[in-house]
Amino acid sequence: FPVTIVRHEPELNEPSLDLGSFSATDEPYAEAAQEPQAEYEAEKDQGAQAPSNEVLILYVLLPEGEEINGSLLLPSLLTLGFKYGEMNIFHRFQDNAGSGEVLFSLANMFNPGTFDLEEMDKMNTRGLSLFMTLPGPGEALQNFNLMHSAAKKLADEFGGQVLDGQRSVLTVQTVRHYVEKIREFQRQRLIHG
Repeated sequence: FPVTIVRHEPELNEPSLDLGSFSATDEPYAEAAQEPQAEYEAEKDQGAQAPSNEVLILYVLLPEGEEINGSLLLPSLLTLGFKYGEMNIFHRFQDNAGSGEVLFSLANMFNPGTFDLEEMDKMNTRGLSLFMTLPGPGEALQNFNLMHSAAKKLADEFGGQVLDGQRSVLTVQTVRHYVEKIREFQRQRLIHG
């Protein structure tokens, strides 16, 4: 009889945004519950149809053993124009007063994925998730640049790195890929009006 040896590898504690708490009724953020790659594949399969919604994600991740305390994070987010709101996460609105539509949002990269404003001083996290949905309000490239800039500032301030949607270090090539993805999405929307 052939013998099968089963090795039990220790489980990696992979950081993840708990998107299970996002229900379909939480518009316009329900799209965040879908992996961008799956959306991209679905879009390719649709061929000549208009593109569906697309979610662009950036992560800010600190090195193992490092954490951001909520009492330091909150003033940074407010300085960057984020407002605490729907779904217990932070949002960057069209205007700094917190009115208009949401340009992009920021969630805790680790479970539970949300923030408790009353307990921010007791909260620590190793990572943040920034995400925007296409189509969105205003100019998509400008919104992406704002989101990318916010991610870089947070990474610089807390000693972290900006990662792409696949959790690889964000490179100039990846940023170009995001820009091309946005342009292609806009072209397809124009074609299929």
